[in-house]
Amino acid sequence: MKQMTVLTAEPLKDWEPNDVRNWLKKNTEQCDLAAAMSMVWNKTGWLHHGLDDDPPTVTKRDYCKWRKLEEELFHMILATLESEIGTRIDLADTGWIRAIAPFMERNGFFNSGGWWIKKK
Repeated sequence: MKQMTVLTAEPLKDWEPNDVRNWLKKNTEQCDLAAAMSMVWNKTGWLHHGLDDDPPTVTKRDYCKWRKLEEELFHMILATLESEIGTRIDLADTGWIRAIAPFMERNGFFNSGGWWIKKK
């Protein structure tokens, strides 16, 4: 049986995207970037699901500002991986999850149903 992951609380509930950016200025290791990506990715997913609620339980504005940060972090990770392998990663072939999985996994995270989870 595959593992099921259920988020029971909103990630980064009392944070704003700039709080994460400021945290990353002080925490500059790859494991810090992976941890930030995990939380931001999960926050963005949480908010996206809230947009689908009827009526929506979040605003499009909140979703967009977190999505922008998610894209920033994704491209930071992608640049790291591409620098290491010496070539461009074709996102059309891999998609976002598979593209960053090597980085996330070596820094202690795995993907479960679209959520990035810290390994035990």
